[in-house]
Parts: sequence; structure tokens; C-alpha cells
Amino acid sequence: MPIDLGNDIKTFLLYLLGDVKSNIMPIAKCIIIKTKNRKTKFKLRTPNYLYTLKVDDEKKANKIKSSIPSNITKIEINEKKNKEKKFNSNKKH
Repeated sequence: MPIDLGNDIKTFLLYLLGDVKSNIMPIAKCIIIKTKNRKTKFKLRTPNYLYTLKVDDEKKANKIKSSIPSNITKIEINEKKNKEKKFNSNKKH
């Protein structure tokens, strides 16, 4: 079941890294990182939920990427808009 966290980075990092003070263990299985037009979307897969975080700032996105532990499977997808070139098909023979 998907849950959109919006811009709540603290909650996202809590699910990603866990918290020693609150005895919350990290529960993430894998993370999918999609980048498109300077916007980054993080999708964190846990046993019960799929948490989504959207970040518009590239610096914040890079900080989150660097804080991902190595034991979590990380999948990065970079999407670029492919503008199809239209060719003129009215050729004279």
C-alpha cells in the first residue's frame, strides 16, 4: 500500500535508517530513485508499505542518496525527455 510523505524528509529518513533513541529498527528492503527534470522521487519499499518522497532540490537529493546504507538494494532510474524529431515527409522525387 503506497503512502506519500510529500516533503517530510525526517520521517523518510526514520524509515530508511531507523532511530536508536526510539528503538526503531530500519525496515527498508530496497529503494528506487527516479530523477527527471531536476526533480527526484525516492520510493522506499518496506514489508508492508511503499513510502514515496519527492525532492525538488538537487543538494538535498544528493544528501539523501549519500545517507543510504549499503545493505539496502538501490535502483537508480534517470529519465530524460526524449523529444521526437519530426521530419518533413513531403519529399519531391
